Amino acid sequence: MTSTNTEPAPAAADPVELDYVGRLLRTAYKQISRQIADLTEQRDRIREQLEERIGDAPGATVDGEPAITWAWSKPAMQLDGKALAKDHPDLYAQYLKPKKASRPFKLLGED
Repeated sequence: MTSTNTEPAPAAADPVELDYVGRLLRTAYKQISRQIADLTEQRDRIREQLEERIGDAPGATVDGEPAITWAWSKPAMQLDGKALAKDHPDLYAQYLKPKKASRPFKLLGED
């Protein structure tokens, strides 16, 4: 399968050496990311406890007022792109559209 993306990703340059402020920002970013991960874990544990209390009900109330909804959604249909590409490659190629290049931000190393 050939790519239809005609816009190439920007050329890679050499990495920039972080100065003192840049290093402080990197450290702060990592600390906050760890705090977010810890809070997310706590939130997920609390959610599980709430879900246990709600059980099979569609939600919960506080003092008679709706406080939480937890109802099932309708099942959805999803296109199996891999199967379509395998069974009908020409048709699949007709409907491909270009996607912009991404630039993931990843912190490396342990501090």
